[in-house]
Amino acid sequence: MVSTTAAIIASAQRTGGRLFARPGTSGRGPVGGPAHARPALLAILAMAALLFTWDIQHSGYHAFYAQTARSMSESWKGFLFGSFDPGNSITIDKLPGFLWPQALSARIFGFHPWALTLPQVIEGVLSVAVLY
Repeated sequence: MVSTTAAIIASAQRTGGRLFARPGTSGRGPVGGPAHARPALLAILAMAALLFTWDIQHSGYHAFYAQTARSMSESWKGFLFGSFDPGNSITIDKLPGFLWPQALSARIFGFHPWALTLPQVIEGVLSVAVLY
């Protein structure tokens, strides 16, 4: 019977202490991979960014949550508690964390429709990269 420790040590000896079994399988792509893999990924990500940002100023957003993001971008107390109003007396019915990216974007770039949609663009491009 093989113990678990022996199996882990044997696995570590096979990989030479590296995280991945084969060298070059980290973020750079496989060693014997095609030369067009990296430029293809960059082209796919550029196309995704272009499509996600197409007509971004006319993106639809919920007015209630947009106003909440505006209030959250005006004060750090409102940011932490998800305040609907600038006086921090009314909070929203959801966890405030889901509006933190929009509130940070509105705080950095100002309150614009494209600033509220920009976090979703970044998240969309990152999801394309992860799924690739």
